Formats: sequence, C-alpha cells, structure tokens
Amino acid sequence: MGVSLRRPSVSSESYRSFVHDRLTKSFRYQNNTTIRVIVGSAEASFNVHKNFVCNASPFFEGACNSLFKEALNDEVYLPDADPEAFDIFMEWVYTKRIRLPRHPPDKGSKEDGDAWWILLAKMYLLAHYLQSTSFGNAVTDFVGRSISRKQVIQNPQCDVIDLVYNSTIGDCGLRRIFVALTVWRTMPACWEEESNWRSHLRGLPAEYSHDLVIKLQRKNHELEKDPFLNERTCQVFWDTELGCQAVKPAVNTENQACPPVGK
Repeated sequence: MGVSLRRPSVSSESYRSFVHDRLTKSFRYQNNTTIRVIVGSAEASFNVHKNFVCNASPFFEGACNSLFKEALNDEVYLPDADPEAFDIFMEWVYTKRIRLPRHPPDKGSKEDGDAWWILLAKMYLLAHYLQSTSFGNAVTDFVGRSISRKQVIQNPQCDVIDLVYNSTIGDCGLRRIFVALTVWRTMPACWEEESNWRSHLRGLPAEYSHDLVIKLQRKNHELEKDPFLNERTCQVFWDTELGCQAVKPAVNTENQACPPVGK
C-alpha cells in the first residue's frame, strides 16, 4: 500500500491561519536586543539579551532604561562584581539552573572547600546587588541541597563569614545558613567551655556571635529542628526580597587573614 503525501484535509481558511501563526510567532530570542555588561576590575565583557536580564533583575531594569550615557550606549558596568559569579548568574537567567565549574568539591581538599564557599558567597552578594531575589534564593537552595546531600562537609571559613556579614545588612539567607551550620554541624561539647567559645568566635563579626548565641539557645530549648534534614526544610533560608540597599560597600578580603586562635 502506498503512502499518501497529500496535505491533510482542512479548510483553506484554517490552513492559512495555521501558516500565519507559525510565521508570526514570537520566539524567545527573536528580535531581542543585546547589551554589553562589563564585569570586575579586569573588565570581562558579556553580551546578554536585554529583556532576559531585565526580567531577572530590577537593577538591570533600571540601568537599561535610564538616561545615563552607558544605558544609551547599551552598556552596563559592574566593577565590583566577580566575572565567574556573573557568568553563573547568566546561565541561571537562561536555564534556571545553577552549575558550578567544580561541584561537588573534593571532600578531602580544604582548598577546594574554601573555593566553593567563596564562589557561592560572591554569587549571593551579586544577587543582592542585582536585586534578584529569585537568584539569591536559588543560591541558598543550592547550598542547602549540597549540605543535606552531604556533598559539602566543610564549613565556611572565617574569611567567607566575614565577607558576607560585612557586605550585607540584617537578616538574610546566607547569614542564616552560616549560623545554622555552626549550630547543627558542631558537636555540643564544643560549647561547654568558655575557651571554646572564644576560639571559635575570635576574629568573626559581632553580629555573627549574636546570631549564634540566639540559635544555640533555641536549639537547647528544642524550639527549632535541624534545617538540613532534607531539601524541603532548607526553604527556611529563602529571602523575601533582596536589594542593593541591603548591601554594604564591598570589602576586600584578599589580603586579610583570620587572627590566629589563642592570641
């Protein structure tokens, strides 16, 4: 039996309507203006779709529709942002997925663990600056999942805690993760002696110490449960709203070292 190659029997009007809809359909990347984003002190250049970044970030929405010379030239400068963090942000804008160049980090490598936490902190601070609450919550989700799945077993070092606390204001998701990690992933014996407290808190922000004491008291009185039990419980770290008004001036921690314990 031969195969019929005839067009399906439809009315000419319906067929014309079908063809018209296909030809006039607006695709996501069709006629979408691009802008140039210059990131970091090295001025890494990114060409991105304007509508996409404006939908993901109120900062870009304002920057791209202002009367400043840069906006008129379709250029946006982010001199204090990290190019790698911005690259991950842009992939999230297009795919709604976070992919790190090295994940999970090698559990036996302190260097890998430190680099992982530093990059995640820079991503979260970028979300603050760009006022992208959805991206910020995606970052805290990623951290929470990594911890609950035991893909990351190393706690953030004091330079990362210091960076986040000195670059943000008030209660925010990554601050809460740092405190919760210390409370729920540290043996109770670590808090029995005053000397242990001093050793752990030496060189860290006073706000972190304050937050830690409150959380330890709530744990001791059984007012809270381990937030890293599963991925769903990690939603307690979500932020309601992120904005550049909640970010302090950037702190350069490259040449800062934590004071030696016991001195």
